[in-house]
Amino acid sequence: MEVRPNPTVDNSSIHQRQTPASASKQPVSTPKTDDTASVSQRLQKELMSLMMSGGDLGVSAFPEGESIFTWIGTIEGGKGTMYEGLSYKLSLRFPLDYPFKPPQVKFETMCFHPNVDQFGNICLDILQDKWSSAYDCRTILLSIQSLLEEPNPESPLNSYAAALLSNKEGWTKYYCFFILFFYFFLIFLFPKYNNQERFQNLTYWFKHHQNFNGYCVNQFPNTAFHFFYDIHECALG
Repeated sequence: MEVRPNPTVDNSSIHQRQTPASASKQPVSTPKTDDTASVSQRLQKELMSLMMSGGDLGVSAFPEGESIFTWIGTIEGGKGTMYEGLSYKLSLRFPLDYPFKPPQVKFETMCFHPNVDQFGNICLDILQDKWSSAYDCRTILLSIQSLLEEPNPESPLNSYAAALLSNKEGWTKYYCFFILFFYFFLIFLFPKYNNQERFQNLTYWFKHHQNFNGYCVNQFPNTAFHFFYDIHECALG
């Protein structure tokens, strides 16, 4: 039997009913690759600038892995400060809208400082409300390096460190206790370290080490060395 088309069916109406369905398909929005590329170019320029001059200033940074948006930075303690001779690692995570927003910066190395908490978070105005798109990675690292030398006790993240900072003698004693704790920890694990000659050598190093020479020994009435020696005398009875 021959099947004939139904003349009552309007093909144009079918086409009209299908048109809205096809028209409702909107193109899927994609990330603005141009913006991401511009941020990548900006970070690459900052990296080159930092590699050319940062090392001479005691700061450096380099991307971690293949992502240009995640860096590992290094800061050397300033000369003449209690952080001299120490090196700190930091993580820097740049947002996709950098430099209009600051990166997230944290200490990866433990840092006992009034403006650094136990998780490595940093209280620094240029990383918060004082941020400017004119700043770069070099500016950030140098600012954190300056923060080590000149803490801001008015907005502490570590209240204990801030309290010690107001009492420089107490700050010195804290580091003495740290060295002592390490020494007695060695005695506990390795009894061969428990002799007076080794202790005297350690106190001699403590007195003449560049980190404390002139900073602790010459400036404070209860000096680092004498404080260290007093505890030694008490320990020996």
